[in-house]
Amino acid sequence: MKRGRSSRGLKNQGGPNLGVEKPLRRSKRLRSSSVAKPAVVERKRSSKSLQKARSSRSKATTRPAYVYEPVDTDVGEIRILTLLPGLASSEIQISLEIDRLSEGEVPQFEALSYVWGSAEHSVEISVFTKGESTTARSLSVTQNLAVALLHLRGEKVPRRLWIDAICVDQRNLGERGRQVERMPEVYRSAERVVVWLGPERESSNLAMAAIRTLSAKVYYDQSTYVIKPFTEADENCASMDQNLQFDHLTMTAITKLFIRPWFERLWVQQEIRFAKDTSVIMCGAECILWPIFHNAMICMCLKPKESPKYSALHNRCNFLLNAFHQNMFDISLKLSMTRLGSCRCLDPRDKIYAVLSLINTKDRNDSFKPDYKKSTAEVYKDFVSMHLQHPHGLNIISMCEITEARNTMLPSWVPDWSEPSKTQFAIPYCYTSGRSASVYRNLANNTLGIVGKRSEIVSLVVGHSLGLNLSNTGDMEELVSTIRTLLPRQGVDMALPYPGGGTLLDAYCLVLSCNNVSEREAPPALCFPHLRAIRDLVRAIADGFFSASSLSYDEHRILSNIQGSITGRVLFVTAGGLIGLGPKMLQPQDIICVLLGVKVPLALRPATGGRYRIVGECFICGLMENQALLGPLPENIKLVWRTEEGRAHPAFHDLDTKTMSPDDPRLGHLPAGWRKLRWEKEHLVSYFEEEDGDLVGEGLHWPEQKTLYRQTDPRLDPEYLRKQGIELEEFQLV
Repeated sequence: MKRGRSSRGLKNQGGPNLGVEKPLRRSKRLRSSSVAKPAVVERKRSSKSLQKARSSRSKATTRPAYVYEPVDTDVGEIRILTLLPGLASSEIQISLEIDRLSEGEVPQFEALSYVWGSAEHSVEISVFTKGESTTARSLSVTQNLAVALLHLRGEKVPRRLWIDAICVDQRNLGERGRQVERMPEVYRSAERVVVWLGPERESSNLAMAAIRTLSAKVYYDQSTYVIKPFTEADENCASMDQNLQFDHLTMTAITKLFIRPWFERLWVQQEIRFAKDTSVIMCGAECILWPIFHNAMICMCLKPKESPKYSALHNRCNFLLNAFHQNMFDISLKLSMTRLGSCRCLDPRDKIYAVLSLINTKDRNDSFKPDYKKSTAEVYKDFVSMHLQHPHGLNIISMCEITEARNTMLPSWVPDWSEPSKTQFAIPYCYTSGRSASVYRNLANNTLGIVGKRSEIVSLVVGHSLGLNLSNTGDMEELVSTIRTLLPRQGVDMALPYPGGGTLLDAYCLVLSCNNVSEREAPPALCFPHLRAIRDLVRAIADGFFSASSLSYDEHRILSNIQGSITGRVLFVTAGGLIGLGPKMLQPQDIICVLLGVKVPLALRPATGGRYRIVGECFICGLMENQALLGPLPENIKLVWRTEEGRAHPAFHDLDTKTMSPDDPRLGHLPAGWRKLRWEKEHLVSYFEEEDGDLVGEGLHWPEQKTLYRQTDPRLDPEYLRKQGIELEEFQLV
């Protein structure tokens, strides 16, 4: 194969003219009204010619199979294909060449983001080696890719593309792993990413036109979480009290567009997030800039959808908001896995490999490389073992959950990411073990020893027969009925004091909303309802006076928030009278534990030999503020969360002095030999340094011992807590 870098520019390529729309900068308001509606960027092929083309390409050939020439990843080599011009009915022909992609050498190409589709009924295409125009070899591609190539191909001018199924030798596991590692660089370097949703069908042209229209009127302001109009004339369209102004036919077309497989594919997350603003969404012959499409999609998801004609779209919105949220870069591993847990991939190992580039550097380890020679269980276990080396690495075990389909080759402390996520979002605002360090022991026979405190025992589980996952119905009346069954029976005084502090009504409100209330952030978060509004709604439901037949925007938002909280979870009561939400497989007599280095309470189930299995994470009103280790907060102190640079930090608000501090007032003086470092942003975070040397702990792993300072608090180390009379034990997890 001839090596070399092509100088062929994108402006001279055939196929759809993807550059007709003016690129938008993310820092500015999106206003598609200033962007001309794109012309039909792809000549329309009749279904008859498409069928003819597919039939001719599907016939068996006598050509020898294409054999890949190795690429040298160490010097930045990748393959780029040239899609040769041709008529709609002619065979698909490409040429492949090896080019170099490095910091100083960036070839010109487009990258395709698409769904592979089934390998059955594959299509044979012709591959020419660069520089050879007469000798063709055969390469098999899926029908989905073949149809995409048909739509991308021009009649006269070739087109340079990077397509994973063709440009990576999928049978070479070593190359596959090395090239997968480079995919963020490939999509970041591409002149544009072309998202292929599929051919025109089910009124997709109508849906694309509606998306373009909506983005010309409103935009999503991610700083305030509010939809805003471009002009006064569009204020009604932006109002959160008004439904989307589309007829039933248009809404159906939009819904069918949003349920296309591309939106569920896991790999597209990094493909589209690393893409330039010139990238486009293409469906049949229609084409829209990705920023315009994304803006309309988010606005549609946030608008109220009370009418039955919106129910199908409403059911899709939680998934779309999680998967395509604006702030998906540099997020925690747990948040990325929760948001993307329902996304699909053909290889379960890609549940890890596809998100490595999205998670923040704190949770990432560059030594962990994609390796398709390992089994799924090996990949998951190795990833967890690597992650435990981080200062907050033990939080990864909060993603574990017992399920009927769980991989039996995995210990309970390793999450089974091959299963779709059962919940809609992770439990937020977690301070259950404070700022304690991750301290653990690797024991024999896949056993992990973790120090913690036995806090509660589950006595009653509610909701096993209710089917709390209502995301497939969107029926608010059914949701209200479900909430009513979870509340205490009529006649119980909801104003009674709650064992964890406050009233029984407040406890139920916080549990049902999973603490997603405005008052938990400082300043208050506009994207969450106020606790008083949740209190009024829950009280009305409990008294039997509430109907979901006519909902205000705030009521709709509260119910949607509750639906997201209880999806995939059950409500339970402990022997001590605390209430919470837990995993669906939770049972009476399961133990609720607070483990050092883990931000949420975990339910454990006794196993043989005095060991335990993780059942799953819980939200328990009365345990989320480190009450198990330190007791309740003083009455004049309130725990709030302050967000800066995309990260939330716990802070303690003194209601008397109106001041904020990162220091927990329940903790005493630092142990001898420790000092607190003063930082410019000390109002958010405190750091600690040991004056006389290394961290200690016989047989224990202390991930922070290689740093000059630590963010975890030494007053929450096991030795110090035991000196304060707090009973701790080691839980051996299998």
